[in-house]
Amino acid sequence: MSGLKLRSLLPEDLDRVAEIESRIAGHPRMGFLEKRFAVAASTPDGFVTCAAVDGGKLAGYGFARLQEGEFGIRGVVAVLDVIGVDPDAQGKGIGKAVIAEMERQMKKRNIGTLRTQIEWGNHGMIRFFSSAGFLLAPCQIIERDTSPLPEEVAEVKTVKMDAKGQVHSSAGGNDYDMLARDRVMVRSLKKEDLAAVVRIDGKLTGLDRSAYYAAKFREMLIESGIRVSLVAGDDGIVKGSSWRGSISANSAKSRKRR
Repeated sequence: MSGLKLRSLLPEDLDRVAEIESRIAGHPRMGFLEKRFAVAASTPDGFVTCAAVDGGKLAGYGFARLQEGEFGIRGVVAVLDVIGVDPDAQGKGIGKAVIAEMERQMKKRNIGTLRTQIEWGNHGMIRFFSSAGFLLAPCQIIERDTSPLPEEVAEVKTVKMDAKGQVHSSAGGNDYDMLARDRVMVRSLKKEDLAAVVRIDGKLTGLDRSAYYAAKFREMLIESGIRVSLVAGDDGIVKGSSWRGSISANSAKSRKRR
């Protein structure tokens, strides 16, 4: 495209990106974008970004996080989680130019896959990614509706023990239905849990994925405003963990760099 300049996103691009996001989605997503820009500035090696400037004004942008080891997948992949083009500048090939520039940066880092996720009913974005060379990824997104709980969960003020000294407390009042929370301590993930999680993962996979988990902890505890990451343990020792899934493994679209 004649006159189009491509460069990496800069901190001063935040307001303009939020303005375009507002025009596209109806809201600026300022909180999300602020965290993305901040972490990209602090750890530039973990991201690939692109700003498309047309006529001296930012008209398009892309933001991809580099991830390695998600769900045991080997190698580094770039996960595109932000891309947008000013509605007044759409139809000029700016979106494809942004992806091409990001792939150029990926090639310099020897990264061969660009991956993203899209709603199946968003036909416009599906057409765009298809025309840009993306294909269905060999991954399956699964979900579970957690709204209809089988019972109302309520903390109990008193507990009873059976003859073996075991605690029983169910929300329904049946002292013989032991709940999982009576046997295993479950709490929110903390930064101090990193070593324990790395230790457990090493036993399961035989790999040292310290760098991967350090990045995941930073994403979950600092970058995200959602706190659903948990650890389970016994006698103060962490024995299991679970957290919000990311799009790097649950991706619906994938493009191999040619």
